[in-house]
Amino acid sequence: MYTNPVVVYQGVDNLVTVLIRNSDQKPANVDGMQLTLSITGDPGNVAIQNYPVTISNATSSIGTVVLDQANVANLTQEWYYYTISYTSPIYANLTLPAFVDANFGAAGKMQIRSNLYG
Repeated sequence: MYTNPVVVYQGVDNLVTVLIRNSDQKPANVDGMQLTLSITGDPGNVAIQNYPVTISNATSSIGTVVLDQANVANLTQEWYYYTISYTSPIYANLTLPAFVDANFGAAGKMQIRSNLYG
């Protein structure tokens, strides 16, 4: 999972697409996985909000997360961090981090904006 900063807008529901890739940048095996996107104020802080990742296409390893407008309204307009973790029966149902950048970082950046025009 490698991505640019995510921009989230207040006042609307936000649909975030998550591509799950292995170390060869090919679709990863997502059978039986449960993925969670968590938003934090600083890396390492306790999650402010947690959202389930819904696998929408298992063959392509594509998932989606809905950041609903009611919960996004409670966030101030600033930068946050997000992490994605997963549990899998392949790894004895341990909760493991997913890497979100090319340097094997587990935290990505997310910006909250006031509206679609701000």
